[in-house]
Amino acid sequence: MTFNPDILKNFRKDFAEAVKDLENKYNCKIDLGNIRYAANHFDSKLIVNSKTDIPEGMPEGSEIYYTTYVNSGARIADKYIGKTIIYNNVELMFVGYKPNARKRYIVLYDVKSKEYRLTTLDGFCKIFNIEF
Repeated sequence: MTFNPDILKNFRKDFAEAVKDLENKYNCKIDLGNIRYAANHFDSKLIVNSKTDIPEGMPEGSEIYYTTYVNSGARIADKYIGKTIIYNNVELMFVGYKPNARKRYIVLYDVKSKEYRLTTLDGFCKIFNIEF
């Protein structure tokens, strides 16, 4: 078999279907991270998040983001998971972290447009009016 983007896209869908029983059994969300591939092989990071870590009322898809983060500076944001705030007339919800991102690793959800936005820790502190 030769791997290409179309085959890997279908593989990702089939994988998501195949792990549904495990997700239900262990109350978690299982996802393939970024896939790197060559003609005859591919590798990916398997990401498993506990659904119990996801606060009630989070938007669909938020479970792919981590709800805690090992970066000590970002730990101040943990208590704001699931909280919303109006900033520049936009209602934003803090849904988690994207740990592989270099700079903009804090994930906010625009409630009206239903889009995810990334920001820095400084940007997050400005939005939520936090001093550290």
